[in-house]
Amino acid sequence: MSCVTGMVWSLYEPQKRGGISMILEELKKIKSFGSDRESYVTPEDIADKERELGFTLPQALQEFYLTFHENDPVFSAKNRFIPLRELERTERHLVGSQNVEVITFYTYGIWGVGFRKETSGQDIYDPYTYTYYNNPKNQKQKQASICRSGYRLSSSMLGWVSAQQLFSQNSIGRIDPKELAYNDQEAVCKIFNMLPIGQAENNIGRACSTKNPDLYGFIDFGLRCVFVSADSSSQVTDFMENIHVGFQWYKLDGKLIEKTHGTQKPIKKRALLDIEPAIETLDHFINVIDLQSLEQEIAEAEQRLGAVIPEPLKKLYLCIPRKYLDAPNCFVLPECLKNEDGKIRFLSSSQGVFDYAFEHLSPIVYRSEMDGSWSEYGVIDGFVVTQLFWNIMNREDLGIVLAEIPQCTKRSLSAKGALEKNLIPCFQKLTMENMQQLYHSPENNMIAVYDKRLKMLYVAAHGEEPLKNLEEETKRGLSWLT
Repeated sequence: MSCVTGMVWSLYEPQKRGGISMILEELKKIKSFGSDRESYVTPEDIADKERELGFTLPQALQEFYLTFHENDPVFSAKNRFIPLRELERTERHLVGSQNVEVITFYTYGIWGVGFRKETSGQDIYDPYTYTYYNNPKNQKQKQASICRSGYRLSSSMLGWVSAQQLFSQNSIGRIDPKELAYNDQEAVCKIFNMLPIGQAENNIGRACSTKNPDLYGFIDFGLRCVFVSADSSSQVTDFMENIHVGFQWYKLDGKLIEKTHGTQKPIKKRALLDIEPAIETLDHFINVIDLQSLEQEIAEAEQRLGAVIPEPLKKLYLCIPRKYLDAPNCFVLPECLKNEDGKIRFLSSSQGVFDYAFEHLSPIVYRSEMDGSWSEYGVIDGFVVTQLFWNIMNREDLGIVLAEIPQCTKRSLSAKGALEKNLIPCFQKLTMENMQQLYHSPENNMIAVYDKRLKMLYVAAHGEEPLKNLEEETKRGLSWLT
């Protein structure tokens, strides 16, 4: 394999062929690490499947099936892609619409990720993805709405493929972030040749090659660390010695090493706070409160689980209609909660990459990692509130307009920052120990979520005018998401 050189640290813009996004070359680069099997799928096979389904398969998905063999890790991992021959149509409920037909191409746990049949433009070739119950077990699951992720299929797919390719390798070293300032463009590019994999900061990471074609790298933005993998442990060791960085074994000769998710600061346990004031703020923004009669379901769930559901999560179940808990992040209904070795999953991310769980009598939120392990991620009161804010900020059907300000520092939001006069921090104690912080503007009826990890500010308002005013007053360019 020839290494990719000259890549810049920026968001990926797909190649264009007549307006169609193409990811074939990126897929081949990722596959070259650890797999030399040739796909037996042909364009004729794809055409036959399209006739059977009555669907046009997105260009990105076609290229995926033409690249990967059915025995590659992407088809056999715990979270896996569906082989071409197994694709089928299924009906799911869409908010504000009748049931729609979707094609599931990826599954993780009880969830499926798929796409709808589209009729025009980019949506045909690279549609948005949707998340839903893959095999509904009861009537409520059958009636649960599908959730649009907000990300194109190509972008999401490349992130999943990259991570699965890495975790399938026999030996994986994990670089201590103190040893490698990977947010520093120059430092990273001296060591890795970056492979563009979609909007990396909004996905799960970024794939990278090294000067050694047998080594594969991956930057995980969630864990804030760099992984390097190879077939043999000696290859990883030699590489680490050559670049003079410390590392820990994540996986050694096929065996996962007991780990603490490294250098991430432990989450400080504290007493949970009442989230009702935050819910009332959302109620002023959009009439969100509608008391639900779920006391019996919650009590039955606690008895079945052998665990107490945290009060902030109970409050959401009792005050917030299901339609606000379904998309883009999916909260699990009380009757569907399961206790899996002490971890109770209560939410899945919009892209279907991560699940989030709580433990009995613990305030900590845990996130599922690609290898099946769990890492501490925050405190559940502030976490569920920020996820609720995010779901409401994405309600385009209610006239909500969403925009982002990239490369937004805490200084910009401080007392002397450009945004301070327009956005006020709120519920700071509630969001303590979490990745996201909340802001609002009562005068302009705006709410915002700041992601400390991505240095990204997301702002939502009723209509475009408040956001255009924000842009003009602060001299900060907004990227419009809806």
